[in-house]
Amino acid sequence: MTHVPNEPWYTPLPPCETTVPCGQGRHVIRWEAGELRLANHGDPEAELVLAALGGEKARCVEIAEAWGRHVADLTVLTVWPRDPAAGIEVSWDDVDAARQAAQGSGWSGFGPRMPRLASPPTAAIARAAVRLRVYQQEAGQASQRRLDMLSLLALGTGFQIRLSGQVAAAYAGRLDEPDEHGRNVRSVLIAALSGRLAPVAERWLGIDPDQVEASLHQEPGWGSVLALRAPGAEPVSLSAHGSDGPPGSPDTPHWEI
Repeated sequence: MTHVPNEPWYTPLPPCETTVPCGQGRHVIRWEAGELRLANHGDPEAELVLAALGGEKARCVEIAEAWGRHVADLTVLTVWPRDPAAGIEVSWDDVDAARQAAQGSGWSGFGPRMPRLASPPTAAIARAAVRLRVYQQEAGQASQRRLDMLSLLALGTGFQIRLSGQVAAAYAGRLDEPDEHGRNVRSVLIAALSGRLAPVAERWLGIDPDQVEASLHQEPGWGSVLALRAPGAEPVSLSAHGSDGPPGSPDTPHWEI
């Protein structure tokens, strides 16, 4: 929750950082004030140019690219862990294994491999080649998406929370528009909000998570939370505030009643 209504969504979130294997060592990736920062890479754009010329792309730069591809991706809210207590952990070994599997299958990011034809194609062969290219492109994109998601999950819970917030913020003013897959943004955000609030409410109040309903608040201010103090009682308004988390875990914000 922000300190005053309608501040930037990231205002109450403290910076968080992690280290990732990159090159011959481990590099720091940091999130602060709504931005992902590469502490050990002074000029990521220049590194991308070198990689395009045949050089090796640093893992930190790959992660920054993956983050940028998904800051407005509603899929993050539908497939992402809904509760930090779910215990879903992804290691960099898992990411490396997924990368090797993708490379072994012939899908290389967004650059699918195409067979070379020894002679000019007939119309039928040309149509088949087009279908094959489309299939390979879609397969390559799906492979890249899986690798992106695993890499972003491997950053840890703090980054997962912040990316979810960034995705929600990207659609705050576009609730009644369809996303790139034709889904209604409002319905996706409501489902995501309910799915994240329900397990928290269960722990706070001891209620059946299936009884939790959420809606989007669009008026000035913070909105309200109504709950029953006891079964059969009248709904009352509760006050809640955000906490940075227990000592030693500033990257895991949570709510307190």
